[in-house]
Amino acid sequence: MFIQLDRNSSVPLYRQIAIQLQLLIVEGALAPGFLLPPERRLAQTLGVNRTTVLNAYRDLKSEGFVSARVGQGTSVLDPERSQSPVMHPSEQSTGSLPSGRSFAGVKRLPKRIDLEDGSQWRHLFSREADRTHDTLTRDILALAGRSELISFAAGIPIPDLEPPPELEKLIRDLLMQEGHPIYNHTPVEGLPALRESIAAHVTDRSIQATASDIFVLSGSQQGLDLLSRLFLDPGDYVLVEEPTYFCARQLFEGRGATVIGIPCEEDGMRTEMLEAWLNRVTPKFIYVMPTFQNPTGRTMSLAKRRMLLDAAMRHGIPIIEDDAYSGLRYEGTDIPPLKALDARQSVLYLGSFSKVLFMGLRIGWLQAPRAILRQLAIHRQLSDIHAASPSQWILDACLKSGLLNRHKENVIAESRIRRDLMLGALARHMSDIPGVHWNTPEGGLYIWLSLPAALSARRVAEAASRLGVAFVPGHVFSIDGSSSHSLRLNFTYPPKTRIETGIRMLAEAVRESSSGNAETPLFTYPEDLLPIV
Repeated sequence: MFIQLDRNSSVPLYRQIAIQLQLLIVEGALAPGFLLPPERRLAQTLGVNRTTVLNAYRDLKSEGFVSARVGQGTSVLDPERSQSPVMHPSEQSTGSLPSGRSFAGVKRLPKRIDLEDGSQWRHLFSREADRTHDTLTRDILALAGRSELISFAAGIPIPDLEPPPELEKLIRDLLMQEGHPIYNHTPVEGLPALRESIAAHVTDRSIQATASDIFVLSGSQQGLDLLSRLFLDPGDYVLVEEPTYFCARQLFEGRGATVIGIPCEEDGMRTEMLEAWLNRVTPKFIYVMPTFQNPTGRTMSLAKRRMLLDAAMRHGIPIIEDDAYSGLRYEGTDIPPLKALDARQSVLYLGSFSKVLFMGLRIGWLQAPRAILRQLAIHRQLSDIHAASPSQWILDACLKSGLLNRHKENVIAESRIRRDLMLGALARHMSDIPGVHWNTPEGGLYIWLSLPAALSARRVAEAASRLGVAFVPGHVFSIDGSSSHSLRLNFTYPPKTRIETGIRMLAEAVRESSSGNAETPLFTYPEDLLPIV
């Protein structure tokens, strides 16, 4: 199987790989049933990132040219069964492949399509949509709703914590005092009063801000989406922590960027690796979660924060700081966010209230230079225009009355109890398993557990699913595959009474998997929580 890449072509490398494989399939050089090489092996052969081959295989699968099954690899299907085009219209002008062959044999769009058949919509999707396949967030939330499972997978704060009793009175008073304006539009940038309250709120973290520096979001996740649309073009680079928040990675790769993971130690990025990459590529930005990182729960040291800022400023690279979890500190000394140390306004600061107030109150914010906020407002008005007006008014009242801080104290106290319950259960049930170790996070929602090098988290996930326990395997957070022997455990979502049982079952799954006696799961574990083949 011969594939030749043109690194100077405007066609992305993953599309070059997909196009050439599709041609080989159409021409009969790869017969139905032929097993394609594993992504890692083909990536090494071609000298590209594994993600590049993964995206090519995903295109092949979405267009009906291959079938991918866990444990069975990626195999060629009969090309006559596929009604999808081989290439995107913008690629047709390239004329030929690096090998000199033309696109003459490429299958085109059918003249008539049956829109009642859901599969026929696939060819209409944009290239960005085709790059966005992962349904992990949806699957994790679906897992959380399965009563037969004890779920350590969902990244959700305590779901059964009662709202503060004064909240109802606060909302009632707000309606009486303000009336119908609560239901009116707000500016795209957010309710002015709330922007002022958030600017005052961030001073608790030693951040200087005015209302005009604040952009109110429908959750901090929207901020990542808007920033990726604002900054990224296909072919750009983004540097992230290894491992990193999987939704951020999805967003960046969905925009066609190459995501590079910088290995981390317990106190943050390995700065020599960061420098090496900054000398090699010019990323559009560096994305980090310095405090109680998702998925590891680690906190970057003050020294590493200063080194990161220094490196970014010397190379002229902005930093996106995702500070979603810093409000949930259970012990230890608070460390200033990167934004508080930012002397040159190079840090774009994302914050969220959903982790410390209520998940359903989807309000976050971005603090950034005003030139960026102006451009974001243009992008934002094309989608949801502004965050929900009643939520903005309620949050502003919670901030002004001190209700948010009082409720946060209850959230922290209850979350600390659940963290300690899980740590205690891990010590009782897993401390005697060789090669298993875990961290003790000072805050946040997650414990990061490492398995012996010979044992993959995927194998444990299969055994755990049979026993009735769910977690997120580390590979979904990993850029280079180095976290495939780790797993993320959320301690705030499961009921307190089920944490001990769940960890005991998880320990049983680890032992079972280590001995090679794992049985077939009683139900199918969501495909996106297992390695993609």
